[in-house]
Amino acid sequence: MNLVNSFREISVPLTAAIISAAINEPFADVQAAIAPEGMLMKSGAIILVKSVIRFSDKIFLRWGLLDLAVTPGLTRDRILSRLLSPAGRTCLTKEDYSHMSEEINLAINLIEAALQHKTRGVNLLFHGPTGTGKTELARLIGQTLNVDTFMVQGTDDAGGNGMPQQRISSLLIGQRLLRNARSLMVFDETEDLFTPAARKESEYIHNGLAVSKQWIVSFLETNEVPVLWITNSLSNMERAIRRRFTYSIEFHGLTQHNRARVFTKHISDAQTITEADIKELSHYNCNPAQIATSISAARLISEGKVNRKLVERFLAQAEKLVDGGEPGHHPIIQADSYRLDIINCSEDLEALTSHLVQWRQSKEQGISLFLYGPSGTGKSEYAKYLANKMGLQIICRYGSDIQNKWVGDTEKNIANAFREAESQNALLLFDEVDTFLRSREGASHQWEVSCVNEFLQQLERYRGVIACTTNVWKEVDAAALRRFVFKIEFRPLRLNQAVELFQALFKPILAENPDPNILKTVREELGRYPMLTPGDFAAVSRRVRVLGQKPGIEELIELLKRELEAKHEKHTCIGFSSI
Repeated sequence: MNLVNSFREISVPLTAAIISAAINEPFADVQAAIAPEGMLMKSGAIILVKSVIRFSDKIFLRWGLLDLAVTPGLTRDRILSRLLSPAGRTCLTKEDYSHMSEEINLAINLIEAALQHKTRGVNLLFHGPTGTGKTELARLIGQTLNVDTFMVQGTDDAGGNGMPQQRISSLLIGQRLLRNARSLMVFDETEDLFTPAARKESEYIHNGLAVSKQWIVSFLETNEVPVLWITNSLSNMERAIRRRFTYSIEFHGLTQHNRARVFTKHISDAQTITEADIKELSHYNCNPAQIATSISAARLISEGKVNRKLVERFLAQAEKLVDGGEPGHHPIIQADSYRLDIINCSEDLEALTSHLVQWRQSKEQGISLFLYGPSGTGKSEYAKYLANKMGLQIICRYGSDIQNKWVGDTEKNIANAFREAESQNALLLFDEVDTFLRSREGASHQWEVSCVNEFLQQLERYRGVIACTTNVWKEVDAAALRRFVFKIEFRPLRLNQAVELFQALFKPILAENPDPNILKTVREELGRYPMLTPGDFAAVSRRVRVLGQKPGIEELIELLKRELEAKHEKHTCIGFSSI
């Protein structure tokens, strides 16, 4: 084979001729042996590689096979150890995947039936974002079925990760060696294989080497040992290949409720972790394996004890590593800290919330809220408050999360947000929705129209709870506005609300003021600034806490005035209601 491959340009027939001359065997016998339908090719002992660059085919001996051929005392197990890797065990259980128990049970029953009846062509596809537990579930299924589970790795002569053809060779040899055993094979990172070639639609390419689509389709219909295929993305996989899979499971992130269950399971013996701690920790976007690892790491460096802050540090960095965002950025709100009585809006929020809490999802219609008004009036916080009251996780998407410079990607991001919220039964919050939902009448680009169209289509089909917020509602598409069940305007504080909020936030400062008419003074001063919002008061309150100071009343009023100026708000007394 080394002699054959020393030629820069060589075809399969010429390869057969050279081998025939070298080993003194009939040309016809050699050609039949290395043909695509021959035993050597079907077993994976040799590999046919199509070079996209040179437009020629070459035959390669499977990497590592020559070493095995001269190994004394060669056995089936030694071959398997060279070409496949045991999947190993996982510490996770079916309880960790309780949110997809039906899908898992069906997958287990399907594989068990295939093993019992020796059914050909049984292939399962696990697909979804990285970090959602696909590989761990593959191990868990192998453990549950009590079968030997192997990972199709594929290595080169140096022991490094192999190319697709090497992994395919390992897959084929493994199929032949395991066909009479109670076994399961796992082909992880499948997207390495399904990258379409530029030369032909019927081929897939990796590092200049192509794999026939016809071969892939044929394998998926005839393999004797069940295979679990794992991929993070379906974008490169054609429909003709997708429909050959016997069953598929789409993976999403855990819901907050399920994450809390996983936390409870792993720290049930910890005396220092409360239910409130678990609720806060469950807001981190992590999978069961990350939760288990973070808790184990915390135990390791704290002599077996579990400290919430320590676990949180591990989780925050794990989340940042996977998602790329800053750790600790979670849309969390404590229900008791949001006061409906200081929110000035066009609806009775207390009555509306009471009705929505009783709502149950159906196939007829979901709940959609369009919350508009100046910044700081409590729009986003109300959506979080509502999610808390309804017992729903909240998925928050900002305009920057949705918009993308590549054509079609913004629409995909919109669709993915709806899909994720639906799968997790979460309240979907689009903050700053005006960034991608502007009026189509004034659109100057086709993608602006397609973004609105995509949103409207998703909104029509959505049966969950969705809230959208904006500060510039007049720029939002009119047709989109009509689709919302509730359109609620959030306004600046009324004077009574402003005074009450001032008293609540700065009570210690007021208590130390000797002036008996101090509240009257506060009312008069606040009356000069009718555009104040809860957000302005919150910003000043945070500043006071950070500096650890106790400013005077005049200084607090001045700080509130600066908040208005920073937003370029007018602060004349016109329009301030005293009720």
